[in-house]
Amino acid sequence: MAYQAVLDRHFATEKTVVGIMGPTEVHSFGDTLGEVCAQLGVCNAKLWPHSPVIGYPKALQLLKDLRIGVLASAPGLLLALAKEAERNGLNPREDFAVRTFMMSGELCTPALKNNLYSLWGAQPYDSLYGSQETMIIAACNADDQLVPHRMNYILEVLDPSTGESLGDSGDGELCVTMLIPGSKPLIRYRTGDMVSIQSRLGHPQAMRQIIKVVGRVKDSTRLNGRAFSAAQMEQALLEGVEQCLGYQLIINNSNQSDTVIAKLEMSKFYAGDVVRMVLLIKERLKERLGVESTVMVVDDLAEHVNLGSWFSWKEARIVDQRQS
Repeated sequence: MAYQAVLDRHFATEKTVVGIMGPTEVHSFGDTLGEVCAQLGVCNAKLWPHSPVIGYPKALQLLKDLRIGVLASAPGLLLALAKEAERNGLNPREDFAVRTFMMSGELCTPALKNNLYSLWGAQPYDSLYGSQETMIIAACNADDQLVPHRMNYILEVLDPSTGESLGDSGDGELCVTMLIPGSKPLIRYRTGDMVSIQSRLGHPQAMRQIIKVVGRVKDSTRLNGRAFSAAQMEQALLEGVEQCLGYQLIINNSNQSDTVIAKLEMSKFYAGDVVRMVLLIKERLKERLGVESTVMVVDDLAEHVNLGSWFSWKEARIVDQRQS
C-alpha cells in the first residue's frame, strides 16, 4: 500500500520499472520488494552494483536502458551510484528516468534528502523502517511520513538510560512487542533506535501515529561536553549543501578542545561558490555543534564512506580520532 501510494503520485498514468539495489543478491531486501512489485503488477529489476556479476557499469546501463523510474536502495548507495555515473561520463539528472527513491537501510536526514534530489532530480522517500530482527515496523505514506503498523506491533518509547517506559509516544528509544501470528515472538524488544512518535489529528486510529527515526542510541558523540546524534551532525554539515557526492567528519582534540575536519566530495556539475560554501559550513558547525572546524573539498573519498548501511553509518562517515 505504501509503494502504491507513491507510485500513484509519480506515475498516475503510466507504468514504470522499480530498480532494487541491496547489499548482496541473497539479502531479504530483494525478495521482499520483488514480491511487493509482483503484487502491484509492476516490473522490477534487481541491480546489485557490488555483485561480481553485475557491478556498477552494468547497473548504470540497466538503469538507463530499462528507463527505471523508481530506485529502492540505501541513501549512501545512491550517492555512490551518482559518483560512478559521473565517472562514466553520465549526468544523473539528465541521463536517467529516475523520478523517486524508496530508501531504507540507514537514516536519511532532511539535508541528505535535499542533496540527493539536487544530484538526481528524484524525490526521496524513507520507504520503510525495520530490521532483520523486527521485520517492517513502519512504511511511508505519499507525504514521506513513516506510519507504524499498529496491528502488528505494540510500540513503546523508553528512556534509553533507565529503560523506563514513557508510553506509546514521545521521544526516546523504541521498544516493540510483535503481534504477528506465526512469527518469532519478540516481547518488549529494545531496538536500540532513537525515535520520535507523534499523533496526527483527523486520521483513523490505525494511521494516526507517525514515527521519525533519529538515530542509534550508541551513535551519540560528545563534542566539548555536549552529546550529539549522528543525524544532528550530518544535518549541521549538509544543510543547504547540494551536489555533494559524499562526506566524512573526522573528530580530533587539540589543546583540550574538540575540533572537526569535514571532508566533502562535490559533483563535477556543482556550479556554486566553493569558498562561500566552506565558510557557511564552518559557521554552522560552530553554531550547531560548538566546534571549530576545517572544511575541505576533496577529489575522492574512500569507497566505504557511502556504504554505512553495510556495517555502521557512524563508523563509515564519522571517525573519532581522539584518545579514549
